[in-house]
This record gives sequence, structure tokens and C-alpha cells, in this order.
Amino acid sequence: MVDDQRHYVYGKTRQEVQKRLSAIALKAELGMLLSESDILFGDWLEQWIDSYVNVRDTTLVRYQEDITQHISPALGKIRLCDLRTGHIQQFYNKELKGGMSPKSLHNLHGVVHEALERAVLTDLIAKNPSNACVLPRVRQAEMHPLQGAEVGAFLEAIKDELYEDMFYVSLFTGMRQGEALGLTWDSIQLDRGIIHLYHQLQKERKKGGKFRLTELKNSEDRYIQPAPQVMDILKRIKAEQDEKKRVTGGKWCNEMGLVFVNAQGGHLSKVTVYKHLKKIAKCMGKPELRFHDLRHTYATLSLQTGANLKTVSTQLGHATVAFTLDRYGHTTDPMRQDAADRMSAYIQDITGKK
Repeated sequence: MVDDQRHYVYGKTRQEVQKRLSAIALKAELGMLLSESDILFGDWLEQWIDSYVNVRDTTLVRYQEDITQHISPALGKIRLCDLRTGHIQQFYNKELKGGMSPKSLHNLHGVVHEALERAVLTDLIAKNPSNACVLPRVRQAEMHPLQGAEVGAFLEAIKDELYEDMFYVSLFTGMRQGEALGLTWDSIQLDRGIIHLYHQLQKERKKGGKFRLTELKNSEDRYIQPAPQVMDILKRIKAEQDEKKRVTGGKWCNEMGLVFVNAQGGHLSKVTVYKHLKKIAKCMGKPELRFHDLRHTYATLSLQTGANLKTVSTQLGHATVAFTLDRYGHTTDPMRQDAADRMSAYIQDITGKK
């Protein structure tokens, strides 16, 4: 049986056409000439997700949402081999005009780019058309850490409040909200004063999704050694929970072993905790304060009180010290001045000159 399948090759020059023809002939000789040229981008995205993506569950769900809600409706019907930079750029521009934030668009681009990059590596296309796309600049969210007397004012404002312990521990450990909500007793070594963070509490990104413990943001666990005052609070909470369990029996059940729980022993709601914090912040006259600003406060306080930059970076769970310095470099100004003053004093001591 004769294979009458024809292949049309285009190029700017005769040499380019000849080069592409030679590549096709080589693939045909090796039995590699398949029908992938007809695969639609939407179908390839499904294959990519099923065969090549290896990420944590929450990230996988986001990828799938980006594909089904945005990418496939706009680009899914275009053949993979026909997809061009212009198609993708127009799609991005339309999403931006529709109200998508620059950060969300960058996430969307990450899915498109990785899927096309895999298509290049598997010889389905010659180059990645998303490489030439122009993306908007993502502006870093403005930080509003508590400063100076504001820290004391915040501690005073949360006294006897419903989530006082959680706010206090978060403020002086730098935990993210999901990490604090998902803090479990098996993560805490009360005798050694160490917290081993290895999961967070997240809600499944679907209608009726359940809350469950998942990997940390960067999928790497870390250790925190907080101030003794933090450990004292955790010891008190543990004693109180043990007493509740003894007194109420089956009426109080903390199945997940969480540190911060509601009256019945169940997990706390992220939205409820956040709203409660915003109410306190408003009363303080600092309405812009977010839960993440407690983490920023911990970072700035640690650096301002002389903590080692590497230690702070590790306890925050940052990938590099450079990221920590870029994020909080402004807080090290007093440290740089102190270093200059010390050097000045040293020079004066050995030279006698001011």
C-alpha cells in the first residue's frame, strides 16, 4: 500500500525549505512522521496535563481552571502547528481588557508557555510562539507592616479577642495564613521549642470543595524556632484542648490535630479570620492591614533587631536570600548605618582620627 500523504513545506529561502524537507525525510525514515500536525492546541493541553505535569494538587487545579475557563475557549480550536504569537498576544490583551490582573495573566502565560515548551521538546512544533509575547508588569503588592508603637497597639487591640492566639503566633513567627490555619500538633516540638512547618490548610478550588491539608507554597517544609513567649502560648493552648477533650468527650473532636480550632474542634475559616482581623485593623486606624502584613511585620522586626539575613530568609521559607533582601532590603538601612558607625569607631581607634 502506497502512503499518498502529502506534506507542504514553506520557507523564506530555498535553503530553508530544503532544510525542512530533509528533516521530514529523516523523520519518515525513522518512522517518526506522525499525524501530530493536525492536533488541536486544546487537545494538546489535555495530553500535557495528563502526561507531563507534575505539580501539587492545588496548582494542578489552577492549571485546569485556567485551561477550561480561559485558554481552551480562546485558543483550543487552533491547530498546534498553526498557533502563532499573534493569536496568543491577542488572547492576553483581551483578558487584560476584560479585567484580569497582570499577576493572573502571568499565571495564565505560565500554563501556555510550559505546554508549548513541552510540544517543542517532543518535536511537535519547531519553536515556542509564546516566547515573543509581551506581558504587563506585575507590581508588587504594597506592604503595610506594623511599625514602632503600632506593634504594641496591635497586641493591645487583640487582647481577649476570639483569634488572639492565632494573631500573636502569626505575628511572631511569620507564618502565612494557610500555614497558621493548618498548624498541627505533630508539627510542634514543645520540649525543644521548634515548629516544623510542612503543610497548610487549603480549600479545594471547586464548588463544595472541602478543606484539607496540602503542601506548603513552595513544596518545601521548613523549621521555625520562635521566641519562648510563642512556645508558652502553644503550651497553654495544648493544655486547654486536652482539658476540653477530657471534659466534653465526643462532643469536642479535633480530627486533624489542629492548633487553632473553633469551639467544636474543627478548622477555622480563612474568610472569617480575615474579616475579624480587618475589623481590629479598622479600630486601630490602620484599615489597610492584611493578614500577610503580620508576616511582613515579623520579617522587618527580625531584621531591625539584628537577626541574620539567612536565618530570616529560611524561617520565612523564601527560595533565596536575594529574594528576602529584595523584598525587605529597605528595613536593613539602620543595620547598614550601624555597620558604618562601627567601622568608623574602629578606624578612629587605630588611627586616632575621626
